[in-house]
Amino acid sequence: MNLGNLLFSFDGRIGRARMWLGMLILFVLSIIGYLAIVGWLGEPFTITNLESVAQGAAEPEFSFNQPSLIAYGVLAIIGTIISLAIMAKRCHDRGKSGWWSLISLIPVAGFIWFLIDLGVMEGDEGPNTWGPNPLRTPA
Repeated sequence: MNLGNLLFSFDGRIGRARMWLGMLILFVLSIIGYLAIVGWLGEPFTITNLESVAQGAAEPEFSFNQPSLIAYGVLAIIGTIISLAIMAKRCHDRGKSGWWSLISLIPVAGFIWFLIDLGVMEGDEGPNTWGPNPLRTPA
């Protein structure tokens, strides 16, 4: 499986090691994307009265940078699609529909499910509906 399939395809199966590799790649790409947006467009918002807020004299007032916010939104959508694609393939390895990956969108419970079900539990031993066992076939 090549990098494009790992990050963007919702088909097939991947083992735990490939899932963690894909998540690491996504994490690094997200940091690079964040730094690129900050360097090019600036921070998405700033607190204009920080000194007064620090002294407890005022509520924070925000100044928004719309191009930066839009870029962050696009980055978040792309990151979400990539993470769902990786998790869908891992769900397939566990013998489940890729739709199960949507559980990860539930705060706290979704993260716990992701860690245990996708990150720790073994996949189906033999072939299943979504393909052969990724540990038994050449990459």
